[in-house]
Amino acid sequence: MDLSGNTLTFPFAGKRGWFLIRGRVKATCDLCKTKIILHYQDGRHETKRLPIAKSGSINYIFYAAKELKTIDINFCLERGIIKIAERIEIKEISFPERIYRFYRTILPVLFSRNKITRDLKREAGLSVWDILMSPKKSYHRISYARYLRICADENYSDWLAIYERLLHEQLPKWKNRVHRLKYKPLISVIIYVDNGQKNPDRTIESLKRQVYDRWEYFLVNDENLDQVLAKTSGEYLCFLFAGDVLSEIALACIVSFLNKNGDFDVIYTDSDSIDEEKRCSPRLKPDFSPEYYLSHDYIQNLVVFKIDDLEAIGGFERGYGHYTIYRAFLKLWKHKGKLKVGHIPIVLYSKGWEYEEEEWERGLLALKEFLSWYAPDAKVEKGQIPHTFRVRYPLPLEEPPVSIVIPTRDRVDLLSRCVSSILEKTDYQAYEILIVDNGSRKRGTLEFFKSISRKEKVRVLKYDIPFNFSKLINFGVKHSRGEIVCLLNNDTEVISPIWLKEMVSRAIRKEIGVVGARLLYSDHRVQHAGVVVGLWRGADHAFKRLPADDPGYMYRAILPGNYLAVTAACMVFRKEIFWEVGGFDEKNLAISFNDLDFCLKVYEKGYRIVYTPYAELYHYESRSRGYNSNRNRQAQKELAYIRKKWKKYIERDPYYNPNLTIYREDFRLGKKIRLHCEV
Repeated sequence: MDLSGNTLTFPFAGKRGWFLIRGRVKATCDLCKTKIILHYQDGRHETKRLPIAKSGSINYIFYAAKELKTIDINFCLERGIIKIAERIEIKEISFPERIYRFYRTILPVLFSRNKITRDLKREAGLSVWDILMSPKKSYHRISYARYLRICADENYSDWLAIYERLLHEQLPKWKNRVHRLKYKPLISVIIYVDNGQKNPDRTIESLKRQVYDRWEYFLVNDENLDQVLAKTSGEYLCFLFAGDVLSEIALACIVSFLNKNGDFDVIYTDSDSIDEEKRCSPRLKPDFSPEYYLSHDYIQNLVVFKIDDLEAIGGFERGYGHYTIYRAFLKLWKHKGKLKVGHIPIVLYSKGWEYEEEEWERGLLALKEFLSWYAPDAKVEKGQIPHTFRVRYPLPLEEPPVSIVIPTRDRVDLLSRCVSSILEKTDYQAYEILIVDNGSRKRGTLEFFKSISRKEKVRVLKYDIPFNFSKLINFGVKHSRGEIVCLLNNDTEVISPIWLKEMVSRAIRKEIGVVGARLLYSDHRVQHAGVVVGLWRGADHAFKRLPADDPGYMYRAILPGNYLAVTAACMVFRKEIFWEVGGFDEKNLAISFNDLDFCLKVYEKGYRIVYTPYAELYHYESRSRGYNSNRNRQAQKELAYIRKKWKKYIERDPYYNPNLTIYREDFRLGKKIRLHCEV
């Protein structure tokens, strides 16, 4: 059932008191702005917030103080698609039912051992006394806390105020910690002054406030930049620009990190910007993401190098401006072949500069020189957004054969559109389509199979078993002929003709394990841009429901990057890697999270998982199977299995900054603030 106008109206003439609203919706837009509007007989109205669970479930008790005329439910106030997945109803409830439903919500929160639920109890500020004596108050506190998790938009100024307070409180501890450190290297700090345009005083003052006191600094410009290393005495070096500001614990944190974690070639930290003394624009970065770094200098600063390494590559080069560090990083990567890169996810540096437009060319020049070694036949060009880059990797003269495996059962309307879009739009030639039929029964589907099988590129294999997605995938891969495999859902549709070229050109690189695509809902909102592990102590798609033209946090929705996983709705890999990790798990993950498990197994073998936005398809998400309560219960069991097996990644996804929320997919600030350097 589609929802037209984004509003439902229920007549309740003359009614007042307590009401229960329940049902379930599916939406491609944000449901945080959903409201209940009570229209009273006296012509007045009252608006209440309607909390909706992440799953789309609605189960909420509210009170109407006066005699009603109608009740409206108003969903998204923005463009999007909303569908009623389970009938929405509003009914009056008696006092006993109300108390029963209050405690049915409260008691699981009180006694749960689940970490997310325990945190909810703390966030709601509930005591046992509140729960026993005021169930109504406790119920609404829990509902509001759940709403805030999903819908609260943390303000960076407020977040920063808490950060600064915590830092001030812990400064005495930091001084004691520095005193106890066994390894205390001298750190050389270069402050680059560009023709006197920026005053270095603010930067020097931030150095003088450092808790760690084993440092030296030098002022440089383009005239003496290539001579400064000979003057340094330190083991490590930071390169700052005049006007930058370091946190008081910046150097202490770096040295503490080295004491705890040992040797690294490069270390970088999180950062923000400072303008007229006001800090803004936090850059809460992932751990080192090569594909992302080759598309955009997301690291920028604070970066720490070993001085011996800098000497080995000839030091810093003139003429690169704010890309000086990017140039040195890429040169060191080329020199060593592989870098051990450490990341401290704490905001320890505030930059006092922005890129100049003409500097974009300097970054492109640095990247071209690096790619002449890393991928000699690759082409690189400026990206759509300033200071981003697009790398195009080559394909062999003879295209590697690809098998596109599509599991399906009936829903010929979806399947035919999927297959037609591949045949009509794909500009890659060496592929076959392998349809795995999981017991289709409808005449239209069987006639389609008969017709489509006549095409040279299409095969249909029957595998009539109880639904087990992992078995269907393993069966399809086993019977595939290509050395490259593309898994594709039957409810997808090709948008960009280069989709397969783009994915295969990355998948054939020896360091890459799995490549995922950018998937959109039919209303041009993002359905998939990589998978973040740990969201809701499970996993979910990055940037879900983001408008397609929105670049996302730090451009991550529109640039290639590394994740721990991508969805099997559209993924490409070398067949040898698939069997190297044992394929999909048929026993423990028949329905859900099998693609996540597969990607994590590949990641643990040392391969990188890549998301590319340049392969773009529509995904109509689960239309072919629909909602099934038994299957949903099985999915919950499989989630428990994933949480146990991959606990370390649930707790810390290296490609998702721990200062970001685990309750949304849009990379918003979280409530928890880190001040621990020993990652």
